[in-house]
Amino acid sequence: MALLAVPPVPARAQSWSPRDAEGVCKDQLRRDYGISNTRGVTSSERGNGRFQVTGHADRANQGNNQTARFDCWVERGSVRNVNLGDWEKQSGNGSGDAVAAVGAAIVLGAIIAAATSKKKSHEHDRYPDGYQDNNYGSDSFSPAGGITCYRQQRACFDGYNNYNAGWTSREFGY
Repeated sequence: MALLAVPPVPARAQSWSPRDAEGVCKDQLRRDYGISNTRGVTSSERGNGRFQVTGHADRANQGNNQTARFDCWVERGSVRNVNLGDWEKQSGNGSGDAVAAVGAAIVLGAIIAAATSKKKSHEHDRYPDGYQDNNYGSDSFSPAGGITCYRQQRACFDGYNNYNAGWTSREFGY
């Protein structure tokens, strides 16, 4: 018994019809522009799975009914371009524009917060955690009344235990 090798049959490419292109355009118009109705829709094949779909679209915008002519270009089942004159996309219709704007605002807010909270100087980072009570015992000295400097910490403080940059710079060369 002999087995014959049969070459695999190549998968047939998806063929798109003008009707498919019209459906894809209408869906996109509903999603992005809040279109309630389309009229006089025609499509023409441009070759290689490309179609141009044209017609008139209606929508209610802030209580006013609007009508505009649209041109929609579809390539292999995906909308490549939509022209509706001066109509803008409507948020809340699945276009993602509102979500993108909120996301951009959050990112911008985070950048601003990081920039404004960034320490302008690192004067308070001179001592490890646990040494903030400035209890260094005999390792301290007082260059002036009300000022105490700590050699190990290389920092000076006033009588209220507030860091004093001027005396720290003078005593330790910062």
